[in-house]
Amino acid sequence: MGLTKEKYLFIQRNVEYFNELIMMELGNQIVKRDLKRYTKTKAKTGKEFWWQHKCYHFSIDVNGKDGTMNIDLTLPIPYYDNFFDIVTNINVSNYIKKYRKCYDNIYRFCKFGGIIIHCLPMKDSKWTKSHSADKKFYEEMAKKYSLTLLDCEEIKDKDLIMAAFKK
Repeated sequence: MGLTKEKYLFIQRNVEYFNELIMMELGNQIVKRDLKRYTKTKAKTGKEFWWQHKCYHFSIDVNGKDGTMNIDLTLPIPYYDNFFDIVTNINVSNYIKKYRKCYDNIYRFCKFGGIIIHCLPMKDSKWTKSHSADKKFYEEMAKKYSLTLLDCEEIKDKDLIMAAFKK
């Protein structure tokens, strides 16, 4: 996985500020470029990157690498309910067969008034593993979880669709 300029700008556009926010990131994202100048830089973990933004960062991945908590997102996670200001899913749920359980956890993790960001492959993308998304998928997600869909953006040349929700 990787946090790219497009994904970062989308997150930045939908999150008013990062200072002192409590963030849950799904997966162990790697940042390989300076996302402001988009020049190559020493690779950073998501944790290192978001700490630079003064964000309290937590991450979950079943592999437990790069500072992530080794937790299976397909199982009900009985803690962190309504705890995080922002929850990001940068293509992680796409690799999870029981992705609906993952979405249940994401919803529960986010505080009321918090932001949830999803970045997934578009319908019919070669990058699709377990599922893909389109605007209708995100609209149905908003309805199911009583979320407000704040923003939705397609990046066609990358087969990517991103959505921001407010809980």
